[in-house]
Amino acid sequence: MKRLIWDAPARIFHWALAVSVAGAFLIGEFGSHDSPVFYVHIFCGLMALLLVAWRIVWALLGSRHSRFGALLFRPAETLEYFSAVFKGQGRYYAGHNPGGAIAILAMLALVLGTVFSGLMIGLVGEDPFAEIHEVLPKLLLLVVLVHIGGVLLASWMHKMNYTAAMFSGSKTAAETDAIRSSRPLAAIILILYLATGGYYLWSGLDTQKGQLNLAGTSLSIPLGESEAEAENETGSEHAEKEHSPKDRPVNTATAKKHHDDDDDDDDDD
Repeated sequence: MKRLIWDAPARIFHWALAVSVAGAFLIGEFGSHDSPVFYVHIFCGLMALLLVAWRIVWALLGSRHSRFGALLFRPAETLEYFSAVFKGQGRYYAGHNPGGAIAILAMLALVLGTVFSGLMIGLVGEDPFAEIHEVLPKLLLLVVLVHIGGVLLASWMHKMNYTAAMFSGSKTAAETDAIRSSRPLAAIILILYLATGGYYLWSGLDTQKGQLNLAGTSLSIPLGESEAEAENETGSEHAEKEHSPKDRPVNTATAKKHHDDDDDDDDDD
């Protein structure tokens, strides 16, 4: 029988984090760092940070399947679960299974590391954070792909649409596994938290100076190249190209004179 397993804040967090991470990754990988669109990459990363902060709080205050206790399994139980999965007989869990729990904890840690390393590039310089900021998103992508693969595998093994359950909140479960409420008030608080936090961060993004201004404080976090610096670099590149010897127009008359002079020298010899 279908019963309520995932509360509304857990579902909102899940899909909001998916959108934030996907947006940050795609723009970071395929967008130009000199483009104003790159600030959307930064905004998505900061929103992911807000979401992880919420998830940590909700792991303490949320319903039973959202709490940290639901993500912690004994090593023996985890090994037993994976051994059964490889045989196509993984145990069914109404909430998180050991594989999903590992993926969630890994994704939260990687999101924190990725955002932190990105901010540190602006605060203290590229070395060594630029390289870390290159590696962590790729590890995060790998974990996300493994997580999606695990969801598809579990859906197949247990003949249940796990993705749909993360929209509806309901899964096949015993009455003892069900939660009593979807926590609508907490869901409204989460939406307001994301809306106000998003507005605060977006308003503080100064593309002209290339920094994040934290309103209400004296803090400003450098975020990389400003629009003015990018324009100056572009102008310098154009100027260098215009004055490059290979691009200079050739004076044909002068060239012909030099050629004639060379011929006269040859005749004298």
